Amino acid sequence: MGVDRKRVQLTPILLLCAGIVLIWAPFVVRMIKGTTALAGLLEHDIGFQWIPFKEFTRAVFAQGYFPLWCPYVFAGMPFLAFSHTQVLYPLGWVLTFFDYAKAVNFYYPLHLSLGFIGFYLLLTNLGISRFVSFLVGLSAVLSGKFFYFIHFLPIASSNFWGIWFFYFLVKLSKESRVKFLLGLSIALMLEILGGDIESTTYQLFFTPFFLTFILKQREQKIFSRVWLFLFVAILLGILLASAQFLTLFEYSGFFLRSAGYTFEGFESRALSPGLAWGIVFPLKNLKGPGLSTPAPYLYLGLIVLFFPFYSALRSQKNFGLFLLALFALLFSFGSFKALDWVIFHIPFLNRYGAQEHCFFLFQIFWSVLAGLGLEQALKENCKGVPWFFIFSMVLVLAGELYFPSLGLRKFILIFSAIAFLVFLVSRKFLSADIYRKLSLSLLLILFLLDLYFLSASMLPNNSPANYKLPAELQRFKKSSGGKGYRAVAVSRMGINDPVLLQQFGLRANLGTIDGWITTPPLDYAKFLNLLDNRSLTLKDGRIDKFGFNVHFRDGKFIQADTLPLLDILSVKYFLVREINLKFASPYSLTGFGPHFVYLEKGDWLKADLSAEAKGAGLEIKLRSDSGSALIYQRVFAEPDQALLEIDLSPYAGKNWELRISEFPPEAFAKREIIINGLRIENSSRPIQRIYKNEIEIFENREAFPEAFIVHNCRWFSGEDKILEELKKFSQWDLSEQVILSRESRFGKIVQQTWAELKANWIDPHKLKEPLSRVKENSEEIAFQAYLNYPGYLFLNHQYFPGWKAYIDGNEFPIEKANYCFRAVFLEKGLHQIEFRYEPVSFRIGLWVSLITIFSGIFFWVVLRRRFDQAGS
Repeated sequence: MGVDRKRVQLTPILLLCAGIVLIWAPFVVRMIKGTTALAGLLEHDIGFQWIPFKEFTRAVFAQGYFPLWCPYVFAGMPFLAFSHTQVLYPLGWVLTFFDYAKAVNFYYPLHLSLGFIGFYLLLTNLGISRFVSFLVGLSAVLSGKFFYFIHFLPIASSNFWGIWFFYFLVKLSKESRVKFLLGLSIALMLEILGGDIESTTYQLFFTPFFLTFILKQREQKIFSRVWLFLFVAILLGILLASAQFLTLFEYSGFFLRSAGYTFEGFESRALSPGLAWGIVFPLKNLKGPGLSTPAPYLYLGLIVLFFPFYSALRSQKNFGLFLLALFALLFSFGSFKALDWVIFHIPFLNRYGAQEHCFFLFQIFWSVLAGLGLEQALKENCKGVPWFFIFSMVLVLAGELYFPSLGLRKFILIFSAIAFLVFLVSRKFLSADIYRKLSLSLLLILFLLDLYFLSASMLPNNSPANYKLPAELQRFKKSSGGKGYRAVAVSRMGINDPVLLQQFGLRANLGTIDGWITTPPLDYAKFLNLLDNRSLTLKDGRIDKFGFNVHFRDGKFIQADTLPLLDILSVKYFLVREINLKFASPYSLTGFGPHFVYLEKGDWLKADLSAEAKGAGLEIKLRSDSGSALIYQRVFAEPDQALLEIDLSPYAGKNWELRISEFPPEAFAKREIIINGLRIENSSRPIQRIYKNEIEIFENREAFPEAFIVHNCRWFSGEDKILEELKKFSQWDLSEQVILSRESRFGKIVQQTWAELKANWIDPHKLKEPLSRVKENSEEIAFQAYLNYPGYLFLNHQYFPGWKAYIDGNEFPIEKANYCFRAVFLEKGLHQIEFRYEPVSFRIGLWVSLITIFSGIFFWVVLRRRFDQAGS
């Protein structure tokens, strides 16, 4: 009797240990080999967000500050408010304080193990046997979205805690006890801090339906006090995460998506529907220099299709969950008009556009159904086992066909064939009991091998060195970044460039004008839209089209009429790969054309010519709507080399078609002349190349510093009017005045000063008014300035609540200038100006979180004592 009891107690521990060993095995192998399970830089935003975020957070913590604000993207943004940063997520600190590429070998299996344990507990508490819970839990986390999206940091982190959320919800529905309420609250808190607020929102939307199913399945009262406990638990979870939640909530009123979408814009952000999304994910195999990213797959182990249907058909109690799972799957499909229309009219959900986050809910519900179905099949005299076994064979063979890189292929194929033959023979000659045990044993071995080899082969096997910052960007980091200037990356490959990734500035201590695509502040996005109106289209104040970042990568925004706005943004550096910059020198011309160019005074056409034979010749013409001009013609009397240098100044101020043609035609046909390094050079162009390697670095010599003094201002009440005025501004206008968003008494003083300067013929640009930056960190920037006359200190950093200005130690109001930046009024004389980020939302949130934690501990102790006294 005692032995049986010990066996019963040991069984769940052994099953959990076996699952955890299976999960950790492929990661431990990579730890020993010194490789990383991290996918490629372009996969799952690893290079765009996760590595830059963690490196920036680590650097700020090392300086003794908390990463509330990031100055390196969007001219500054509230870093903590962007939930993907995971600043407050405790388990995320593993990646923050250790080498990211190496730490994932620990971080990934840790979360997969948490998910497996969560599934096991969820299923066993729904009355499913331990063995079945083991099978279903393990297959759910080692395949499908949970495994495929393990590299997408916040989605993986949040949704694993979603499993625990539903586990505690089931426990709470059984017993309305405080410990389960606290467990549900803590799971929700970790889910919010994990970073995927979209999935969490969808989960809360589906929670009432799941709870209704649980209560109905148990034939409990639908309207019971468990709903009150659920409401309290959710509220408590939000309060525990208040330090994150309140900053996020504050930012949600300012960032781009706060404008809302038109229905057309909402549809354009949703994914296309397709059954392949739900059952068989499209297969691919991406490889690059030193990088390997095996094919993604969606595969719920051995129970992906049959048992959910079986469960729903065999038990009417499970039919509600079946419908709920199908509804979640329908959401995760993404886009078709009827569903889009429904979601578009649901508050909060219509903020996100793409609904694929529901897929994790679908997989949780579907796995529960699969467990119920398998349990039912095993109880019915093993009638379901043959189907189970045959279906497993199909999946393994299909896996072999679709995954040719699978380890030990021949062994698995031979094992599968033998197992299938044993199954057929044993059915005829063995007793039902022996047959059942043999089938289950073979099935379990096959299942574990199948999952292990699938998970092991799907994990990349890369070198951590591949994720280091490129050497060209290290130059900026060693020089403490751009010293107040910003950069923009331009590439022929656009947003998919593996070297010039978004948010590289976070790693190189260099400000950039772009950032994560969905999170720019609305006003800043509108300002950047002046540079390139392809990036944002608003209709009735709502987003109709949104291509932010994507269009800044092609370099077409660098135009004569927008260069002053780039200057005021302090865009000094252009990091370029395989693309030409308009108005830059040198402007490379590849091939023989035709080339379409804009010419300026001081332009020279240069190239190295090599004539391979006697009589080889070259002719160069310029063509425009108003006519053409022959600018070069030469025939080589003998093989020779020459330097081509042509002054293009006579043709300046117009767009031309530059055409190189054969002269005479028959010589050119034999390719007897070679042109190398064809380019337009002009030392007076504002944008000059200063470095050339895999990345070219151009410097904008006319870029304004991040802060400067102006002695003139205007103000307009309408936002659209301010944007219209900024469009008209020349570089001279921007350097001498600011546009305020409202009338100001300080503005009137500055206007009066401007009038006096003009009356006395004093040029404010020639005033010697030194301004220097004396301090900077993520939450503070300070300047020292001397003014001969009253004026404004303009700072091209984001205007945002929480920033305060202190002049000579006294708080002073910050005024919104040039639509979305900051300005403070300064009297004549020497001043110390400090800008500090002191967000009220974070302070309130932090206090609320701390008070909730200590109150929870207090009440927990008090209630436990009362229960103990009542029991005694």
